[in-house]
Amino acid sequence: VECLDAAIVKGNDVMGAAETGSGKTLAFGIPMLNWIFNVVLGSANTSCEGTLHLPSENVIQDIRTKRPLLGLVICPTRELAMQVKDHLSSLTKGTKVKVVAIVGGIAPEKQERQLGYKPEVVVATPGRFWELMRTSNAHLNALEYLKFMVVDEADRLVEKNHYAELFHILGRLPQYEESSEYSGVEASQTGDDMGVQDEEKDGEGDDEMEGVDVEVVDGSDGAVRETGGEGGGGESDADYTEPLNEGEFEVQEEWDGEVEDIDTTEADFDPLDPSNWENQSVTKCPYVRQNLVFSATLTVDTSKFMRAAGMVVPTNKKKKDDKEHTVMVKLQERLGLREAHTSVVDLSRGLGLASALSEGCITCLEDEKDVYLFYFLQRFPGRTLVFVNSIDCIRHVTPILSQLGCKPLGLHANMQQRQRLKNLERFRTLDRSVLVATDVAARGLDIKGVQHVIHYQLPRTVELYVHRSGRTARADAGGVSVVLLSPNEIAKYKKLCKSIDDKKGGFSEFPVDSMYMPAIKARVSLARRVDKIQHRLNKKKGDDDFFEKAAREMDIILDDSLVSTTDDTQSRKIRRERAELDSMKAELSALLQVPILPQSMNTKYLTGGEKSGDIVDQLTLLKADANSGGILMSNNEKEDSLSSAVAAISDKRRVKGAAANNSRRKRQRKS
Repeated sequence: VECLDAAIVKGNDVMGAAETGSGKTLAFGIPMLNWIFNVVLGSANTSCEGTLHLPSENVIQDIRTKRPLLGLVICPTRELAMQVKDHLSSLTKGTKVKVVAIVGGIAPEKQERQLGYKPEVVVATPGRFWELMRTSNAHLNALEYLKFMVVDEADRLVEKNHYAELFHILGRLPQYEESSEYSGVEASQTGDDMGVQDEEKDGEGDDEMEGVDVEVVDGSDGAVRETGGEGGGGESDADYTEPLNEGEFEVQEEWDGEVEDIDTTEADFDPLDPSNWENQSVTKCPYVRQNLVFSATLTVDTSKFMRAAGMVVPTNKKKKDDKEHTVMVKLQERLGLREAHTSVVDLSRGLGLASALSEGCITCLEDEKDVYLFYFLQRFPGRTLVFVNSIDCIRHVTPILSQLGCKPLGLHANMQQRQRLKNLERFRTLDRSVLVATDVAARGLDIKGVQHVIHYQLPRTVELYVHRSGRTARADAGGVSVVLLSPNEIAKYKKLCKSIDDKKGGFSEFPVDSMYMPAIKARVSLARRVDKIQHRLNKKKGDDDFFEKAAREMDIILDDSLVSTTDDTQSRKIRRERAELDSMKAELSALLQVPILPQSMNTKYLTGGEKSGDIVDQLTLLKADANSGGILMSNNEKEDSLSSAVAAISDKRRVKGAAANNSRRKRQRKS
C-alpha cells in the first residue's frame, strides 16, 4: 500500500524491500499498469488524484499513435522474468495492453517477431535485452517515452559479473527535459532537482570513486567457471565447457546465457569508472521517468532519501562498505533517482525472513547427507525444494534419488530453457514432488504450496539463505527450512546464524527418528552402488559410440583396441558388471516395496493442516530455548530437549482431546 501511494499518488521513485512472498511484483506492477491504462486506453478520470501525473493531451496522442515502450522490468533470472510476465499479463487480460518477456534460451528471431507487435511492457533479463538492443531493434531503442524503469532483485543484479549489461542499458535511457508539454508534477516542484540534476549526477563522485578496484569478468557466452564448490564438486551453477578466447568476457549464464561480447576491447568492466559506461543517451523524455528498485533486503544506504523525505533514519543500521554496496550507489546515480522525490519502503523485517518460517538443522557427515535427505522425503512427503551450490552436486543427488523412486526434477543454468520451464511446471502441478536446484531458483520464484526447503549445501551468503528459504512460508503460509550441516561447514554456519540473530547459538536441531535410520541407510547405500556401476557402464558405452561414429564419418577402420566390447576380457567384465547391476536393481526394488515407516504413522506435510504440525511444534519449542540451539547441544541435551518438546506436545494433545470429548458429550445431551 505504501508503494502504491508513493508511486501512483505522489509520482515518486521507490526503493522497496519486503520479506519474500509479500507481493513485490504487484507493488510495481499496479502503478505501472495504472498509468499505462490511463494513457493507452483513455480510461483517465480527471477527478482521480492518481491521474495528476499524466502527460499532456499532445503527448498522449503521440503515445497512442507510435505505441512506444512504456515500461521496462529487468530481472536477474529467466524464470523470474517469465513469472513476472505471467503476473502482469493476468492484470492486462481483456485489454489491448501487451506484455512480452525477453530472456535467453529462446530464439531471438521469435522475440523479434513479438517485439514487432509493439508491446507496452517488456520484462527482460539484461543479457538478451542488451543483445537485441545492440542489433538495433526498433522497439527497444525507441525509449523516449519510457515512463517506468523497474529493477527487480536489485542486489542480485549488482553482484560481481552481473552488472555490465545493466549499466549499458541504463545508459540508453532518455533524460527528462522540462517543457510545457509536461503536465504532471508542477514546475515549481520539479526544477533542477527532478530533471536537470539527473544529468549532473553522472559526473558527481567520480573523484571520490577513483582508485576503487572492482574486479569483474564480463562475457560473451554467458558463463563463468567457479572452482572448488563446497561438498558437491567444483562446478558452479554458471559452469560452461568451452574455454574463452583471449580478450573475451564472461557473463554468468544463470541469468541470461545468450549475450554477445559487450566490448571486446576492454579486459574488465569497472562500473565505478564512468569512462566504461555506455554514453548517456541524449534523447529527451517529455515527462519524468519513475524508477522503482525492489529486493527482499535493502543492501544500500538509503539515509539521504529518508532525510530528504523527512523520515527518521534508523541509527542501528550498519553501513556496508563492500564493493557491491559501492556498485549499488553507482546504480542509483545511473538510474537518476531523485533525492527529494524518492520514497523508501522497507518492510523486510531485518533480513526478510518470513514470520511463518520454522528453521532447523540436521548435523551429519558429508556422505550422510543423502541418507538424511531421503529420510526427510520419506518421513514428510510434499512439495520439497532442495538447494545445492553446484551443477556437479545436482548430478550427484538426482540419480541417487531417482534410483530410490523419488522422481526428482533438476533445475540449473546449463539446462535448456524449454526443459527448465517444463520441470518448473511439473513441480508446480504435482503435490508430492522434489526439485533439486542451484541458486538460479533461489530468487523471486513464486511457487504455491512449497512446504519444505532443504539446504543440501549451506549457501555462500546470508542473502542467498534468505532468498532460498523464501521459496516457502509465502503469503503468511507455514513453511520449514532445514539445513543439512556437515563438519566442514560449521564455521560458515556460525557466521550465518550470527548474521541472522546474534543472540541465537544456532538453529534448532531437527528431530530425526533414529529407529528408522538403518533401513534408510541400507537403501541409500545400495542406490549409490547401482548409480556408480550404471554411470561406469554408460561412460564406456559413450566412449565406444564416439569412436565408432568418428570412424564411420572418416571412413576408416577402427582399431579393435579402441573399443572395449571387441576385447574378450573387457567384454566378459562388462557382462559381469551388467549382471551385478541387474541383481542389485532387483534387490533395491524389493527393498523399496517394503514400507520403511509404519502405516499408522502420520506422514502428512509439516505445514499441511491442523494434524500435521507436530514437527513444527517441536521446532518452535526447541527454538524457544536460547541455550539449546543447533550444533552447540550435546547428544544428551538434544534428547532431553526433544523429550521435553514431545511431552509438551502430548500434554497439548490431551487438552485438545479432553475438550473434544466435552464438546461431544454436550452435543449428545442436546440430541
